[in-house]
Parts: sequence; C-alpha cells; structure tokens
Amino acid sequence: MNNILSGIERDLVVSYLCDCKVPFALVPAQPADRIFSFVTGQGGVKILPEGIILFTDSSVLPQELVGQQVSLRFYFKKLGLSFASLVSCTKSGAKALVVPREILRLPDSEDNVGNGFSCNVFLGESFSGQRLSCFLREEYPLFVPCVWRHLPENPNPRLVGRLRGICGAVPVEVPSSIRDKLLSTGKALLVTAGWIQPGMVLPFDGCITSRDVVGELELLDGLAELKTGFYFACGYKEDGNKKDSDYGQVFCIEGVTSSEQLLKLLPLIPVCRYLAESNDNSPPPALLDRMEPLELLYLSSSDIVLATQGGKFPLQQDIHYSLLLQIPLHTLRRSITVDCSVTTIFESGDGKTCALCRLENLKTEDQRFLFESLNNSRYL
Repeated sequence: MNNILSGIERDLVVSYLCDCKVPFALVPAQPADRIFSFVTGQGGVKILPEGIILFTDSSVLPQELVGQQVSLRFYFKKLGLSFASLVSCTKSGAKALVVPREILRLPDSEDNVGNGFSCNVFLGESFSGQRLSCFLREEYPLFVPCVWRHLPENPNPRLVGRLRGICGAVPVEVPSSIRDKLLSTGKALLVTAGWIQPGMVLPFDGCITSRDVVGELELLDGLAELKTGFYFACGYKEDGNKKDSDYGQVFCIEGVTSSEQLLKLLPLIPVCRYLAESNDNSPPPALLDRMEPLELLYLSSSDIVLATQGGKFPLQQDIHYSLLLQIPLHTLRRSITVDCSVTTIFESGDGKTCALCRLENLKTEDQRFLFESLNNSRYL
C-alpha cells in the first residue's frame, strides 16, 4: 500500500469498517487535550456502505463538535490509518462523518538519538538478545536535575492528578515572597518545622538554602506558615521575564525531610509530565502491537526512566536488562555498560507507558562521571 489509500484500497477499508467492530479515536481541534473513543457497530455507531459514519446515540460525541473538522484514527488489519472529516448533523438529529476519498497511513516513528547521545536496551542477559534503541525528546533534556522547571506554569487537571497520585504532590498556597523566590531562582524548598534544612540538601544546587535568603525578612516570616515538606513551583522562565500573571502553581510533597527521599522522587516528576500529555501531539504507532522505540525521559547515576507512546511495551517489572549508554565527551563518546531492573511501571490508560528502572552494577568511575555530568559538581 502507498501512504495514501484511494480508489479500490479506500473502498476495501470502508467495507472492512462496515463488517467489523473497529475501535476509533477521534481528536477534535478544540478541546485539543481531549480524545473521544468509539467502536463501530456498537454503542449507537454504525457505518453505511457509502462511507458515512452515523452516531445515533447523542452521548457518544458532544454537540459542540458539530461543524468542527476532526481527525480520526483506527487500525485496518494492524495498519494505522487516519483521515479528517467534518462533523455534521442530520435532519433526524444524528451526528455524521463522511470517510473521504483518500485515507492516510499513520507515519512511522523516527529513530532519533540526538546530539551523539545514544542508549540501547538489550532484552537478553549480558548484552544479548534483541536490542532496542532509545531516543531523546527536547522537552526532556538530560543532565538537568531540577526536573520541576519543565512543568507548565498552568498545569491541567490531568497533570495535577498525576502529580498527586504518583508523587504525592498537592497544589498549595504559599506567601507571595516564597512563590516569587521559587519562580525567580527555579529552585525548590525543603522545609522542616517552619525552617529551611541547613546545608546542601541535595547533591546539586537545586534547593534554596539559608545563604539564599539572608536579609529577606518577609520570606523568612513566611516560612513559619509552611508545613514540613518539599515545595516546588511550575512555570520557571530562565530568562527571568515574569509578570504577576505569569506566576505558576506551587506544589508540596508533605513529610519529605531528607535528600535520600528527594532523589527517589525526582524521576517521578517527568513520569507525571509524560503520562499527562495529550495524545494529540503524540501520533499512535503505524503498526498495531509492534514494539515501538523507547523514549528516554530521565537519567541519573542511580535511575533511568524509559517510555513509549503506544504499541506493545517491551519491558517487564522486576526483570533485569542490560544498557549501553554512549555519551558525547568533547570530540569523543564515553561508553557505559550497566544493568538495570524495572522497579515500577506506570500506564496512562491511553497508550503511554513509563518504566522507572534502577541502575545496578555501575562501575565507580562511571558513577562518578554520571554524577558530575548531572550535578555539575565533584563526586565525593
């Protein structure tokens, strides 16, 4: 088949939709973060031989979609297809869509390792068996330990729910002086009994310490109002160009009092971001049930987070895998071999899956290299 199905090929697809119960995903232009699912031949949805999809049950699609151009995705014998159509309303009140004369194949994934960095996962023991390549996304840069800086300033309810359910982070109101400090520095705040934890509470300069607030009496007074926990803000802008309306939401994870607890929580923040993203920006796999390339969301000297946006997830919980990391170093690349075990698997319910993995048997010199690359500080 070509990338565009028309003529006889298009008619074969329509016949298949008429004869079979086929799951569809409908993506409207507005709201962009909402996807509607339905199955042809059931639940008040049927397809006529002419290529018209009828929705006789008004609850399947909301009335506000009438008059909108929408995108529809489905699988024809495991081949991913899509088309755009206008939602109209018949005289009887049923909503209708017309399958166009041309249907498009879903694009295949690109294997992008980015900037000379590469990560490969071996499904067999001791670097044997099938090798899966991982690729990077610009939205999830590596060696940036302050992962909360990449949270959007106005997190949607889905992200708020993920942060609450996975990290235990809840939205809180804090004095404006504290919120301003969090947003202007991009740092977080670790508070115990109304006071900042002394010294470097993280192995990198990611938390506000007492030396950062010398002379800021209003901020120091505000600390007395805070419960013990870890506070971070969404919406950090590195250029410092902020207005009052730009201030983002502050979250708190109560009960956190040590750097060890924090280091275990950090990789969970990109997990929440990833699972809360709209699938509208993440096209489904071109072939159903195929193992898709893994995405690398987070890397430290102790943890790695791997994910996929659809298809069959290749990793299993409590199973050990081998990793080959190649990291650019001036004009060369440093190769690191390490084992990892999947400690937790998270699923979004709409096709995205994340695996939090613990690095094991990492050589001391490699641990030092990763630590110093991540934290921009000496490994002690």
